[in-house]
Amino acid sequence: MQKNIRVYIAFSVMIFAMVYLLVSGFESDNLLYNLTVKELIDKGDDGQGQGYRIAGKVIPGSVEKAADRVQVRFSMMDIENPDYTLQVVYDGVLPDTFKEGNDVMVEGTWDGSETLKATNIMTKCASKYDPAEEGSKGDYKYNSDEKTTP
Repeated sequence: MQKNIRVYIAFSVMIFAMVYLLVSGFESDNLLYNLTVKELIDKGDDGQGQGYRIAGKVIPGSVEKAADRVQVRFSMMDIENPDYTLQVVYDGVLPDTFKEGNDVMVEGTWDGSETLKATNIMTKCASKYDPAEEGSKGDYKYNSDEKTTP
């Protein structure tokens, strides 16, 4: 009888722990909504202060790097609707593949206007890399004109 009580208690604790982890994983503070730039701007003030993961393209000529600290500001546009733009502010080191005109995925909170305070920036992974000119030290350049086949 004593063993059965211990098994029931252990089983109850495990069930409680699993339910707690499941419920706490769905709290609104942990959620990131995947949207495009257009969808975020269309939300208006309703989306203010929430976490988002926004897909878009870096507008060429919009990248401004701060000289005194590791901060960057840039504008990104909706891939399908280039008229919709969003200002992004990011405090951190940019990925090596971050370039103007490339596709990016930005995570952060939106202030309700047109500025997203980014906490993470991800860039599209290149599909093919070609070696740079001979004599360089292992550098690679991206060749977007060629398609790769398996």
